[in-house]
Amino acid sequence: MSNLTFLIYLDACRYDYISEANMPFLYDLVHRGYLNRVKTVPGFTQETAMMTGKFPVETDHFTWYRYAPKTSPFKWLKPFGIFRNLPSFRFYGPIKVGIRTATRLITGRRYPDPAHIPLDLLPYFERIAPKSLRHLPDLYSICRSSGHTYYDLMYIYNFINTKRCNDMFQTICKSIEEGIAYDLYLIHVGELDILGHRFGARPELFVSYLREIDAWIRELYELTHRHGHTCSLVVVSDHGMMNVKGAVDITNKLSQLKLRLHKDYLYFLDSTMARFWFMNKQAQREVEAMLQTIPHGHIISPTEKNELHINFQHNQYGDLLFWLEEGYIIFPNFFQANNSNMPKGMHGYMNDTDGALVIYSDDKTVKENLKDPVPLVDVFSVVLELAGF
Repeated sequence: MSNLTFLIYLDACRYDYISEANMPFLYDLVHRGYLNRVKTVPGFTQETAMMTGKFPVETDHFTWYRYAPKTSPFKWLKPFGIFRNLPSFRFYGPIKVGIRTATRLITGRRYPDPAHIPLDLLPYFERIAPKSLRHLPDLYSICRSSGHTYYDLMYIYNFINTKRCNDMFQTICKSIEEGIAYDLYLIHVGELDILGHRFGARPELFVSYLREIDAWIRELYELTHRHGHTCSLVVVSDHGMMNVKGAVDITNKLSQLKLRLHKDYLYFLDSTMARFWFMNKQAQREVEAMLQTIPHGHIISPTEKNELHINFQHNQYGDLLFWLEEGYIIFPNFFQANNSNMPKGMHGYMNDTDGALVIYSDDKTVKENLKDPVPLVDVFSVVLELAGF
């Protein structure tokens, strides 16, 4: 008999989604295990924090896109910068696929996603692929070095084209039934994030999907025992989801400044955060003055950068960061252009403590010394302990 450990990453599953009405099996299981809130790491790269147990300043992984004009896979698009507004075109989807395909053929990059970044800015940026961070000690390398086996379904591109997670769970169940069990299963369910953006933090609108996920977790738990194994479960969400109550159009405000894009400054608009790079002090002063007129947001101070573990020794993530308060978003931004519907739910705020952590083990004592809320980076050590590595 062996112990099977499951790390089930429920993207954007709020703490209060786990209730008797929404997820009855998990709700019952926490009475025999552990349930608490999760404090996420800032930015949009939470998988890296979970898999390595390190903060962004230690992994150098903070947001999806960083300033890298020398290594950007989109350098070939410089002549097309005159079409900067193309990503706002209603039927941009097929063009985006074409850009991604051409970039992959030209550069050999596997996931060169142009998002909705204006074409004149795109050659300045690159997206960091998770596999490029494999030089860091993580759950994969620790499994390999300790002789343990793992089944990897962690990164969203493994199943992004499936609207439901049935196939993924059926594959795992089949392997256990056929006697091919792994020490650690790494599972990412991404649909709750999509539903949260579409409906907001209103689980009653997608309760059937919460119950389906709950049923699959029950099936894994029961199947593991039917085949003579013990079970350890770590169910975690990387962040919460807030209802959107207002938006800021930073693109419009920048257009009113007497500054020259590319010559005086560059910028990147994440959904809740604006990042800027400056070529001169005057541009910085004018942008700062403009940002100070925007309510429900503020410029991040050096002290806050230290506290958030984003005090990088380089400027690849920006010379200046402007962050909005919970419930407010930048719209349009480089992921939701003005040709799309404004999302009803959003994440990516500075101090998000709405994620959930469920821990259960048949034969190990659940940690009692975890903080409240639990830092997302601590999930790494929890998994190692339950898996016995």
